[in-house]
Amino acid sequence: MKSFIIIKKYVLNVMISVDQLGNAVIGGDPDETISSVLGKLKQAGNGSISWAHPVSKLVDFFLEKIDKNHSTDAIEKDEGKNDLRNK
Repeated sequence: MKSFIIIKKYVLNVMISVDQLGNAVIGGDPDETISSVLGKLKQAGNGSISWAHPVSKLVDFFLEKIDKNHSTDAIEKDEGKNDLRNK
């Protein structure tokens, strides 16, 4: 059972690192996940992401189907300072 927990944590860690890499590749803060960015967009739009960001809106839509409130729960308030898109 202990090995299952370790494997589960390992997979989660790798998924988070891939998420952060994806955000860095598109000019975002390398320590912030795409989910956090989506949550911040959703907050700025009073609960929904604007169609000015169609890919973000679609990604968030599918994440919501998998995990309700995923993007808003994933917001990292202390991350985003190194986002190149806001410069």
